[in-house]
Amino acid sequence: MSEEVNKVRDAFDVAVNEGGDEDSVKMAMIQAGATFKSVANSYNLFMIDAGLTISKKDRNVILDDLLPGANISIEDDFFSVVATVVTSIPGCNHRGAMAMIRHWAKKNGVDVYRNIVGDGNVRNPFVKNFHAALIKNPQMSKEGLDEVIGALNDEQRVNPQRCFTHYNAIRKMVNAVYEKHAA
Repeated sequence: MSEEVNKVRDAFDVAVNEGGDEDSVKMAMIQAGATFKSVANSYNLFMIDAGLTISKKDRNVILDDLLPGANISIEDDFFSVVATVVTSIPGCNHRGAMAMIRHWAKKNGVDVYRNIVGDGNVRNPFVKNFHAALIKNPQMSKEGLDEVIGALNDEQRVNPQRCFTHYNAIRKMVNAVYEKHAA
């Protein structure tokens, strides 16, 4: 290694030992003489060399050892495999492990657990009801807005009451557009 590379490596080691985050370690490397263009690559190589992370090739070997035969299409099994991946790959967190598992599953044609996004039902139907009422009556008055709010049960009425000014402004805008185009 050249003297310049040794200075950059020493700066990396000091910054990591001081508990610096990725950005502060890279800044220390740049201050020691690393070019901005090469700092990310050098950082990754030094992280692998220091045993703080592993190469993509080594990571893929670990995944290829852990994942075949694992039932990652079932929620509980998926999250237990995530925990195993986190402990098996240095520097890996849960979010990264889930992404790696999903990537591996896609590459290998394996079904993988997916969180259910939603069933299309809304917790508070106010907005849907408000829009439908405005379409039915684009000349809705403030009292009409109060009626739409009043039709909700107490639990659902909390959010629209808090945002009354916002929805009243929308009502006024629809009124103005309707009046302009109705003339």
